[in-house]
Amino acid sequence: MAMVADGLSVTLLVMLALVLQFAGSGAQLTLRNITVGGKLGWQYGVNYTTWAQKNAPFFMGDALVFYYHNKTIGNVSIPHSVLISEDYQLVSSCNFSKAIQVGNITQGIKGFRFNLTDSKQYNFACGIGPHCKLGNMRFAVFALEPHNGV
Repeated sequence: MAMVADGLSVTLLVMLALVLQFAGSGAQLTLRNITVGGKLGWQYGVNYTTWAQKNAPFFMGDALVFYYHNKTIGNVSIPHSVLISEDYQLVSSCNFSKAIQVGNITQGIKGFRFNLTDSKQYNFACGIGPHCKLGNMRFAVFALEPHNGV
């Protein structure tokens, strides 16, 4: 029994040392991979504001993963994108004058990943046609600092 406890203690000490080394290295620690929209993914007609509220809190180190496909209706391809802006008011009104595209129309097929690197608000939207305004493809999350520095 003493060997099991000693082995466990050594394992815990090694794990703690690795975490401290990793934290001190400046490397990005990913806490969670969170699929935007859950099983529905990033698509027209989902209320992402409600989704974000139900999945809060978000933390620095979390990664939002956007899955989206170009759907075809008849002969028309309907793509999606991911835009981000510092200005919540502009995104909430679907004004992208200060937005930056961080995910193009093909990146969501395998899952486009966006890391929440800072403790701040992130404002996302789809920049394609009426998807933001009519399809509710916009939301904001606030990344909190992780508890206990992890």
